[in-house]
Amino acid sequence: TGIYGEEIQDDNGAFTVSNGSIVNNDNLNIDLTVNANSTSIPGRYRITPTYSNNNYSLTYTVGYFTINQRPIIIETTQTFTYGDRIVLDNSNYTLTSDSYTILDGDSISITLQTDLNSSTDAGTYNEHITLTENDSLYDITLRSGTIIITPRKITIELDDKTSVYGDTALNLTYKLYYNSEEIDESDLINFVSIEPSCAVDSTSGVGNYEI
Repeated sequence: TGIYGEEIQDDNGAFTVSNGSIVNNDNLNIDLTVNANSTSIPGRYRITPTYSNNNYSLTYTVGYFTINQRPIIIETTQTFTYGDRIVLDNSNYTLTSDSYTILDGDSISITLQTDLNSSTDAGTYNEHITLTENDSLYDITLRSGTIIITPRKITIELDDKTSVYGDTALNLTYKLYYNSEEIDESDLINFVSIEPSCAVDSTSGVGNYEI
């Protein structure tokens, strides 16, 4: 057997005598050839023998050389922001140190999926990625898959308020920003409204008070 992409090694001793015997320590001078090479796709290839010892009459049972898929081991780490749709990038992976390489000119066909979604809490998640592969040349294994969900960075801007001495408490308000754009609370998942406070009432003296 061999592996796709690897050189096929000659092994003229890879046969057994099933009937009859070899005498006088003779060498049958058998040469085994297979019509395949390192570029041949995985499959079975017939082995053809030739020999050059006229003291023997040989018959042979057909043998086959099997080229197996090239084993590839990958790992992936993908990062998302809490609240964003989680769609894994099928091209975002690296080969492990003990994996065979992907041959020049080749590419592998994989699909990465996860059960996590936009409502999954921020954190680091292992073993939540599955791999589906349909590649005739490579046998692909996912050794480790990690999804990192980072907190969503929201800026809260408290609105300035002005009142007149003796007035009742103010209606305190605020604005939300994401990536410098104002957003509404309804745009956020699981957002709990905040309640600004200010230590001021109708008896507070004239001055500035922090909200």
